[in-house]
Amino acid sequence: MSRGRYLIALTSASMLLVSVAGSSARQDAEHHQQRGAQIYLQDCAGCHGSRGDGQGLERILDSIRPPDFTLGEVRYKTTVAGALPTPDDLLKTVTYGVLRTSMPYHTDLGDHDRRAVV
Repeated sequence: MSRGRYLIALTSASMLLVSVAGSSARQDAEHHQQRGAQIYLQDCAGCHGSRGDGQGLERILDSIRPPDFTLGEVRYKTTVAGALPTPDDLLKTVTYGVLRTSMPYHTDLGDHDRRAVV
C-alpha cells in the first residue's frame, strides 16, 4: 500500500472510531437523561410537579411550598443571588434532603441516579 493510501485509510479508520465513540457518548447521555426523568416523575413530581413548577398534588402536605424550578427558584445554593445553583448544590439537596420540610433525603438512590435527576 502506498503512503498516500495508507494515510487515507488511517484517517478514515480514525474518523469511524470518533464517530462510533461520539454516538456511544450521545446514547449514554440520552439514557442518563431518560433515567433522571423517570426518577423525577416517580420520586419528585408529587411535590415539585411534573413540569417542576412546584404544583405537585402532594405539596399540600407541607406548609412550605416546593420551589418553582421553571422560575429558577432554589432555596439552598452556594452561588450569588440571581445565579443558578451548581450541580453540586442540587446534588447535596437531593442527597440529604431539607430539614423540617417534606423534602426527604435520597441516599437510597445510587450516586449515578441522583446525578441523573440533577
